[in-house]
Amino acid sequence: SIFKMAANALLGIGIVALLAGAMAANMNKGGYIIANYDEELPVKFDTDYDTKNAEYFDVYAGPISTRYGEVFWKGLPAAPLPQDIIDRFDNKTIAIVGYEQDQVIKRPGQPDLPVPIYWAYNHHYVSWLKGKHATMIDLDEEETRSTGHPVRMMSVTIDDPNPDSQIPTSQFFSEGNGGESRKSYHGYPKGMAQLLDSPTEFVMTPMQIDTWNRNTSYGEPFVPGPESTASQAPLTGPDAIYSGHLECPCTDRIVKTIEHTYGTLATGTCPTVVDTAEDCFNAIASVGIHGVTRNVTTANSDLPAGCSVVTASANNITVNFNTLKTGASACGKSAGPPHLNGAAKSLINFTVDLNAAPEGGLATMTLVGPSDVWFGVGLGAQVMSDAPNAIIVSGNGTVFEQKLADQQAGHPLGLSVKIVSNTIKEGTRTVVVTRPFKGLTPEHYTFDVTKASLNFINAVGSGPTFAYHKARAATQLNFQVVGAATCICDTGIQGFISSDMNPSPAKFSKNCRDEPAGDLVANKNPTCTIQQYAGGLRCCTSGNILLDKHQNPWPTNMLTYYMKFRFWFQEYTPATKTTPASHQNLVRFFKETEADAGEYDVVKADPGTRPEDSIYLITAHFQVREGVRMCDPRTSPHCAGVNGSGISLVYASAHCHAPSCISVELWNQDTGKLICRQVPVYGNSSTATENNPYDEKGYIAVPPCLYGSADEGLLPPPYLSYDTNLTSIKKNNNTYGHYGEMAMWQMRGYQAYQP
Repeated sequence: SIFKMAANALLGIGIVALLAGAMAANMNKGGYIIANYDEELPVKFDTDYDTKNAEYFDVYAGPISTRYGEVFWKGLPAAPLPQDIIDRFDNKTIAIVGYEQDQVIKRPGQPDLPVPIYWAYNHHYVSWLKGKHATMIDLDEEETRSTGHPVRMMSVTIDDPNPDSQIPTSQFFSEGNGGESRKSYHGYPKGMAQLLDSPTEFVMTPMQIDTWNRNTSYGEPFVPGPESTASQAPLTGPDAIYSGHLECPCTDRIVKTIEHTYGTLATGTCPTVVDTAEDCFNAIASVGIHGVTRNVTTANSDLPAGCSVVTASANNITVNFNTLKTGASACGKSAGPPHLNGAAKSLINFTVDLNAAPEGGLATMTLVGPSDVWFGVGLGAQVMSDAPNAIIVSGNGTVFEQKLADQQAGHPLGLSVKIVSNTIKEGTRTVVVTRPFKGLTPEHYTFDVTKASLNFINAVGSGPTFAYHKARAATQLNFQVVGAATCICDTGIQGFISSDMNPSPAKFSKNCRDEPAGDLVANKNPTCTIQQYAGGLRCCTSGNILLDKHQNPWPTNMLTYYMKFRFWFQEYTPATKTTPASHQNLVRFFKETEADAGEYDVVKADPGTRPEDSIYLITAHFQVREGVRMCDPRTSPHCAGVNGSGISLVYASAHCHAPSCISVELWNQDTGKLICRQVPVYGNSSTATENNPYDEKGYIAVPPCLYGSADEGLLPPPYLSYDTNLTSIKKNNNTYGHYGEMAMWQMRGYQAYQP
């Protein structure tokens, strides 16, 4: 096919049968390989788990049942681990030294039947092993920082009897985590593992896409089924070896909605002025201002240009549209000291009044929440990792302050607020506190009256005592200037996407970063804007059907199967005064070549482009510290700890999609040395069979780079200081266009100091 011709010409590699030569000890037939063998070493690294003195246990997640063209992308019920594993490692540490993954049909009395990747495409997965001191929580909004893939659940530590321990209470598994996973190696060198305290459950969120043409049977070659008109996949010829469904085209079932957004400004002038009186008067409610008394169109040099609001009292609110273009007043201009107030409704009600007249300024805050559980606000933040100054109200009414940390309670702060009142009425507690503008210490929040809004997170607990929240939300409070005009500014557009199967509009949010971080913006990649977005994750909400409205083949012919994992483990021996621990815990190091966009489009080459020139390239630049979360690994599997001056890299693998993946490279920009280069191994068989289940034509394995000791046949772990500058380069074949491609580096290592 033309994909293989281009990859072969570029890379000088042969396209061969996928990893032939079975090793009986491994779950998946055929061996594994790694990307960075060193031919000068006396031995070659052995990927057979049976040679590593490791035991295993199997776990199934599911079932998953889908019809043709359907997306399944949600959490599966937690699967308890085998009871003998739970009992054996109760209050002990298990060392996970590797894992294997498959998707299977269970057959009582017979071996599991692997589901062909061209029947059910594993777009990606995220998964956890959870210990008894951890729990899964639902997130109020998508978390992408740790995975690149939007997730709505996370594991956190609860009721921890050993908070000073460095052994994690949960572990996260998401390396080489898509269609490549079945034959990509997920093991570690000797003495390296993911450590876990008291394992109990397996939790998984897979993203699966049903691509099985029901006119074919198991053991028969792939034949494209019906495709939407938005699909970019070929339907005939030698390249018609994959379904366009797996790239999540935005079909005619998708509805895009684009709304204008507005914000307040207390000082200066609007960067973008609201253009019309109609837009001005309609915008007021969107910034949290209600009870408007009158709308006025005027030409007044005492008012700011464009849209503004003047609040004389709660019953006297005037919205002005000033047509004067030059000579207009500044926002918030008044004769006296600045005075702002604003309110926001979220999980709790939060009101802030900032009055600069008293010496040092006076901030008055009103928090309204349930009377029987704790609640609180984190000032100037949108996520816990912003480490905000939080004001917490316990269920018994005690008010205290906390410096929050990334997925952690953080540490107490000195009380900087004065409690004015603390009352309960009909199950609702209202607390009013005051304090000066300037924070009591550098760790306390300092208010700024030149800012027209205040970001904050708020949370409500499950009980009266401060602990991990039951619910958390991030929002913004918009201020008005008391006694002067608050400007209403045009802040751009916000897109939403919905579908016939998911009619509630979901916010379209992309964080495509400018150069040098990434080049998607410079290249005008379609994934970055709602107007150009034509396919990818946002059109692949769970339950969506990736067909056009008039297409509905085989509506009742369901495909039912399970996700299967085999975890390989060893006993862990803690360190003593004279001997080191048996295993070093490997922490996660994650960064996207697509520079926080989470995905990107492979834009189709111009007509007439030669196959060997049909290459779409993206590049990213980042520092090591950007991919490492400095927090307590006991509390979250995404935390690396706070020790060391850098990372010693042990495992590196980039997530890459079939059928266009050519290569991914990671370079040390400071030294010019290549750290890891991955080239996918393409399948060569037109048919998946029981004896040859993982060699499907056009689909891939992505061998990782692995580092360890020369005795095992591995190169030494490269040390990367947190200030090391890295460059990632991803190449795709673009004979055809592709939506939703990914290039995420999913790595593991251990914190270390400069050798």
